[in-house]
Parts: sequence; C-alpha cells; structure tokens
Amino acid sequence: MNTRYAYLTSAAALVATVLLTQLAVAQTARVQLVNASVDPMMETVDVYMDDVLWYDDFEYATAQAFADVLAGTRQVALAPASSVSSSEAFKTLEMYLLSGQKYYAVLSGVLDPGQYDVNPDGLDTSLKLFLKIGALETSSEMGKFEFRGFHGLITGPRLKFWVQETTGDPYELGPLSYGEFSPNFSHEPEQMTGFHIQPGTNYGLFYNTFSFDGLENKAFFSIIVGFIGEDPVTGLIGAPCTANPPGLPELRWLRIFPDGTVEDFLFECSSVGAEELNEVPAAFRVLGNYPNPFNPATTVQFDLAVGALVRVDIYDLLGRRVLQVPEQSFSAGPGQQIRIDASDLASGTYIFRVVARNGKTAYIDGGHMTLLK
Repeated sequence: MNTRYAYLTSAAALVATVLLTQLAVAQTARVQLVNASVDPMMETVDVYMDDVLWYDDFEYATAQAFADVLAGTRQVALAPASSVSSSEAFKTLEMYLLSGQKYYAVLSGVLDPGQYDVNPDGLDTSLKLFLKIGALETSSEMGKFEFRGFHGLITGPRLKFWVQETTGDPYELGPLSYGEFSPNFSHEPEQMTGFHIQPGTNYGLFYNTFSFDGLENKAFFSIIVGFIGEDPVTGLIGAPCTANPPGLPELRWLRIFPDGTVEDFLFECSSVGAEELNEVPAAFRVLGNYPNPFNPATTVQFDLAVGALVRVDIYDLLGRRVLQVPEQSFSAGPGQQIRIDASDLASGTYIFRVVARNGKTAYIDGGHMTLLK
C-alpha cells in the first residue's frame, strides 16, 4: 500500500474516532440518582434503565455517584431486590435528559398515597422521579461549599429552611413545598454550624448541629427525608415537634456528595416558634439551648407561666460563674429566648442556669451547653 495513502487512511480513522467520541459525549447527560422514597417497597430495589440493570440493591436514604446517561427519554424501572429482569418491575418512570447537562434525580413519594396521611398542602405524593437540571460536582466559588436542597417529606407542609451561622441569625433557604428544590446556596465552611427546618410560625422547630469543616470548594446535595407527625392534642403537624410517628422512618437530613457518599444526620426537636399557639404554659420550664454544641453563640429557650424578670448564669464545671446575661423582662408564654454570646470563653462544657423572678418568687432551671471553637 502506498505509504502516503496508508497515512491518510490512518489519520482519517483517528479523526473519525475523535468525532464519534465527541458526539457520544455530547449526547450524554450526567445524572446522580437518590433514593428518598419512604415506601417499604423502596427500602431496597433494583433499578433498570431501558431494560438494562442500572443499579443493583439500591437502598433508601442512599445515592449513586454521578454517571453518564444517554440523553433523551429514558425508561427507569423499579423492581424488587431479588429481580432478574425489568419484567418484574412494580413501577416504571420516565426521565427526559438534555445532552451535556447535569441532573439530580430523586426517587420520592409512595406507591399508594392512600395508606399515609395526606400532604397538608394537598400535593400528590405518589412515587415519582423528581429531576433538577444544574446539578453540581464542584463548588462554583473558590473557598466555599455549594449545595442545593430538596423537600422530601410527603407529610410535611410548606417548610422554612435555614442554615445556621456561627454568629447572627440563620440564613433562610426556603420556604419550600414537598417535591421542590431550593436555589443553590454557597458559604464559607467555617461560618456555618447547622441546619434548621420549621413547618410554620405556629409549629415546632427541627434542627441539627454539625461541622462544615473541610468542605471548601466542594458541592453536595441536601435532602430532608422521613416523616413529620401530627400532634395528638393540637392536631397540628410537627407541633410541638412530633418528629416521627411510631414505625415510620425518622426525620433526617442527608448530605449527598458527587461520589455517592451520604452523611446522615438525625434531627432534634425544640418548641422554638411555638409562640403563635397563644397558650400560656402551665409551669416554668427550660427547654435547652440551640445550637448545641455551638460557636460562639447559642440561644436558651424557656416557657414562662407568668411574667418575670429573667437572667442566665453560666458556670464552669468547677462551679465558678464565668458569664451572666443581665435580667430582661418577659411576658408569660411559650418559646421565650435569650441569646448567649460566649466569644470570651474557652472551648468546653458549661452549666447554665435560668433564673426567673416574679415578685418574691424565683423559678430556677438549667442544663449543659458545649462550646466548640
């Protein structure tokens, strides 16, 4: 064969291979699949795409790493974990993908909504595949973390979402209704300490505190899963913080990274935000402090049966008073708050005491708080 002809043929083949490779890349999308369905049938499933096994034994509250998927309309079939083909699927869903885009794909809802409490906002809670374009594999801002949230509580009403800063008020991400994604949020890791959700102005607050350290330049996806229950006395969802009906998955926050790693945080509960119930508590009661651990500020919460002058004393473990918040006047009511700024204290565990004076009567209660700097 002519050497020049052979060279041209080889070059043409190389160009064709490159073009086909580029075309293949251009016709795919990047997808991260998340199993957020609380239906018992979804606890562990096999996932088929276009009749080919995509993920085997995919468990609830877990995620897959981002993967390349052929663009266009794809059939996603869900089958029992013991399945051998997509013909055993109990549910088939569709997703439409644009080439070159990145998606979060969230399996959420239940197979038979009639077996569960109705959504307070009247939303459809049947099993669906929720898609969101614009997913992130790295932060778009140098030195910051970046994430997008998703409301995955089928029994949850429209919620307010906050990220708690180390100082100042929480940064609100919501409100969101079930099935909605939040905008992207970015922040410096060292200035964040926790995540809060509140069902409404007259409901309780669910919260968690944890570290954002080491998340510089990283992206993750945030999902609230589980159940918020109905209080048997008031009939209000989440009031006062009925976090989990018996036998149903607990309320938790999932922090999902691009490689499929999931950090799982259970929510705690307080009656912050219960002021609007307009009920006078039967007794003085300290509800604790949030966040806890904290740095450097936290908020002590308490109920007052009568109006009082209230102060907070902070003691170290040797019994020495190291900080005092002077008396403030409060009316009777639930969910009262006093903010503690411990900037001048060292890391450690402290005892706090709330003293409420009404005339010659003093009410005293307290607890422990942990400062982490």
